[in-house]
Amino acid sequence: APGAPFAGRGPALPPVPSPPPAPANSLVTRGSAGIIADNVESSLPFYRALGFNTLGPGAPRPAAQTALVMEGTPDAAARISPARPAGSAALWFIWDFSGIDRKTIHTRMQDPGTSAVSFLVENLPAMLSSLKSAGATVETVGGEPVTIAGTGRVLVRDPNGLLIELVEDKH
Repeated sequence: APGAPFAGRGPALPPVPSPPPAPANSLVTRGSAGIIADNVESSLPFYRALGFNTLGPGAPRPAAQTALVMEGTPDAAARISPARPAGSAALWFIWDFSGIDRKTIHTRMQDPGTSAVSFLVENLPAMLSSLKSAGATVETVGGEPVTIAGTGRVLVRDPNGLLIELVEDKH
């Protein structure tokens, strides 16, 4: 059930509001994303520093075999740890895989297929410092936030290489 603790471990995540009905032939989503991690446990400190609500110190749960078959990885083992950005109904899943060939890919912003997400934050310098301590690398030239049209912005990578833009409205 939404908002319930998973398998009795960790605090309950905030409940997910019900979406309004969608018109026919439209995208229907509650908002979720998947992050493929080198290791779930080593990714959690970064996402907690970013303000995600995670399941706490409990172990990630095993992925369902039907999901592995759907994703073309039936011989793999996978673990998932759900997390939710603060103030959001979106649910993110941090995955890791074992027992299968894996390759870390480091794309650049200009490379087709590169993923990047953006979050509004308060106190960008403090957030950046916290994320650096949790394993983020700064991609913005000069290593510090820049101001564009009255907003502070910085591009970082999570420990797995996902590009994340942090934006603070200075108005």
